[in-house]
Amino acid sequence: MKKLLKSLVMTVLVSSAMSSFALSANAATEVHPYIDSNNRTMVPVRYITEHFGAKVDWNGQARKVSIDHKGAHISFTIDNTQALVNNKPVIMDTKPVIQQGITYVPVRFIGEALGADIQWLAETRQVSITLAGKNMLLAVQTKLTEQQIKELIKVYDLVETAISNSLDSELWFTDLFESSAKKVASPKLIGIASKRFIEQDLGQYISYYHEASGEGGLFPTISFDARMQIVENTESKVKVKTFQLENESYLWSETVYLTFVKEGGKWTLDRVDSVPYYDEHLNLTRSEVQQYLTSIYESYGERIEFVGEKTVMVNTGRDVNHGPKTPEKTYVFKVSNQEYTHIVQFAAKTGQMVWE
Repeated sequence: MKKLLKSLVMTVLVSSAMSSFALSANAATEVHPYIDSNNRTMVPVRYITEHFGAKVDWNGQARKVSIDHKGAHISFTIDNTQALVNNKPVIMDTKPVIQQGITYVPVRFIGEALGADIQWLAETRQVSITLAGKNMLLAVQTKLTEQQIKELIKVYDLVETAISNSLDSELWFTDLFESSAKKVASPKLIGIASKRFIEQDLGQYISYYHEASGEGGLFPTISFDARMQIVENTESKVKVKTFQLENESYLWSETVYLTFVKEGGKWTLDRVDSVPYYDEHLNLTRSEVQQYLTSIYESYGERIEFVGEKTVMVNTGRDVNHGPKTPEKTYVFKVSNQEYTHIVQFAAKTGQMVWE
């Protein structure tokens, strides 16, 4: 309870029959309840259970939470929907998670497991939890946290995988390839891609991929660990900005915008927009380039080492092979494995690979 008093802004309301605790809208962001990607309200488990007099234990090695309250025993593991309530298996409808050191669980699960009454107050966007004469009001966060937005990359990957799995190699050299791929992919994308994406963009991605004879990926190769700038964050729409560096499959570096929208209570991929370096400079830091290369190459068993910075003459315009050049800062890295070592160099402003 002392932790609660230190980290939250509280309002205590006392009546003859019931005491009430309110987690106000001005409370610390890291302990705000929120709506997850499965449209479930997630609440900070320790603050709630301890408020109602429960004992909470944490097993860090097993990533397991155990709760005891007046003869009731509840246990669950992080990132696992299976739980035990009084030694009986219960399946949660979304996974408990840890964000910024706080454990969150679906409110319906923890409320029912404790025997509490749960009410959703739509006008004030609050969850009301009542147990044994005590009431707690929780203001639900409408915007996604940075960590939650990073989780949306899984939706991006799911969409690309669903489309890729719909490409029939036996039809590659026939006129039926594109229509067949779209017909197979469309139902697989329901719930992870928006209706607009399925109707308007899906065919274009398949067509571009077919015309390129499969060179490059369907979508840009990105890393939210390297850069993630939140452009828009509302209850129903999230837009983020990242980048892709020039590589064997892509001729130029580019800024990438991902737009997600909420449809049917689920977050879906709506748009993937790429802007080439000559229309929007990337202005990269060394750590961003290193993190990007690490996320891409280390999965292949390759090591990334920073060599140093150089100033070289670089063309920052549309045609990298012609036109005036200006002195630009570049980052030099060594990529190596047991068989070979090679040097890669990227311009800080454009993200383009530089050859001297």
